[in-house]
Amino acid sequence: QDGDPFIRAIRMYLRDGTLPSDQKVAREMSLSKPRFELRDRVLYHHFPVPKGRPGILWHQLVVPYDLREEIMSAHHDDVVGGSHLGADRTYYKILPKYYWDGMYTDIQKWCASCLECGSCKTGGMRGKAPPTPFSRRSQVTLTILMY
Repeated sequence: QDGDPFIRAIRMYLRDGTLPSDQKVAREMSLSKPRFELRDRVLYHHFPVPKGRPGILWHQLVVPYDLREEIMSAHHDDVVGGSHLGADRTYYKILPKYYWDGMYTDIQKWCASCLECGSCKTGGMRGKAPPTPFSRRSQVTLTILMY
């Protein structure tokens, strides 16, 4: 996590109270402080369990930029882990364990760029093909077969 500048800044703020020089980032950090926690030098994000009991939180590992693709791949592409779930199902599979800023958008883009998913999707509702008329010969053959 120390290799990621954003995570390093949050960890420094939680450890020392040191805010970044950028006023906008400093304000965001001070407002989001209650959602983050350092445990054994590892940064976690607290997230309320959706549709869960009030006060129950998930403790999500904050993921550095370099590992995000690996996590998305493991939960979407992997036969055991994901089997090419859609963006929403992939997101809800990752959500209890991991956190990064803009996670939902990144997962949507990852799933949309998946070649295997793109080749299997039907593209929505399509109309039926127009009926093709029987040739005279196939009607005669069909009539003979019926008797």
